[in-house]
Amino acid sequence: MKNRLRFPAVLTTLVLTAACGQEAERAAEEPTLTAKQPALVQAMATYDATLMAPSCTMAALSCDSGSLVTGRSAYLGPEANAPNTLGGSCPDGTSGSFHYDESVDAVKVITTTGTNMAAGKPIQLQVKVWAGSYYTADKLDLYYTTDAAQPTWRYLTTLSMTGSGARSFTHTFTLQSGSSMQAVRAQLRYGGSASPCTTSTSYPFNNEADDLAFFVEPGSGSGSTSGVVNGGFESALSSWTSSGTVRAETAGLSHGGTSHAVLQPAYPTPARISQQVQLPTTARTLQFYYRIESGRTDAVVSNLRVRIVPSSGYVFDSAIASNLYASGSYALYSMDISQYAGQSVRLDLEAHNTYISTSEVYRIDDVLVQ
Repeated sequence: MKNRLRFPAVLTTLVLTAACGQEAERAAEEPTLTAKQPALVQAMATYDATLMAPSCTMAALSCDSGSLVTGRSAYLGPEANAPNTLGGSCPDGTSGSFHYDESVDAVKVITTTGTNMAAGKPIQLQVKVWAGSYYTADKLDLYYTTDAAQPTWRYLTTLSMTGSGARSFTHTFTLQSGSSMQAVRAQLRYGGSASPCTTSTSYPFNNEADDLAFFVEPGSGSGSTSGVVNGGFESALSSWTSSGTVRAETAGLSHGGTSHAVLQPAYPTPARISQQVQLPTTARTLQFYYRIESGRTDAVVSNLRVRIVPSSGYVFDSAIASNLYASGSYALYSMDISQYAGQSVRLDLEAHNTYISTSEVYRIDDVLVQ
């Protein structure tokens, strides 16, 4: 069932100045002109037996799962068609009780521009969950794919609970060009680590994920698409160019998903990955996660640089971290790129080794423009 927002007609009237006689009569007889605003649709999802998840198949400014995913599995609450993940790819955990233990209860996407969802437009992901009594161990992982039929999940963020019971969360990101049917995933887990489908026999409430597929119109204009393709390196180094010692690795050290990029500079040759990126007109932030591994902690012997090269104008080039920040865990880097919005730029991530006898490793994951 699809709801329509109805806007009142906007009345346009004729303004008369110094009209008299027959001119005034004719003006008074003119009908009032009415301009109608196009109706905007807030779509309610229905279960798609092919995708095996709730979906909205028409152009709309939002898509809402409603109560389709409330609860967890067929055993814990009213969730119909569980597990409600694309292709049935991520099963729900079956331990616990409805609205006592963890569950994802609703997922909604809506544009922040008041227009239909389209490539290049900012979108807000809204998720309602039920957090367990030990809520400090609960985490909500959010993912996005540009192709609901053949998903490659891109990590967005992980959010923490602020209390038990009903909780609501939002996260804003930019829609990318891709298939007309795209999707988001909300995963609520107890313990464990972020991945598109976290499962664990140690944590019986770990396995709750729900997807929502929705229609995305193609963008228009030069600044409509955001071209950070394969930012999670789930397709190895596809869409990236590289030089020096660079590889994609799936050895369990990724920040999100199953793969990440490894830059291993060897003096004097840097290790670099690059991609030509068409930034949307709404682009505000570049972010990615990095992890540094080094055998030296007493002096700076290597560093990670970020470079943004537009076709014309200011080139951003800065070292953001050195081997002294090696910690065995990922850190988030984020920068304001609004000055480049709408432009085609080259993005370089480059690691340098300034000391011949050290082994330096820089891991990069989840590169995203918002």
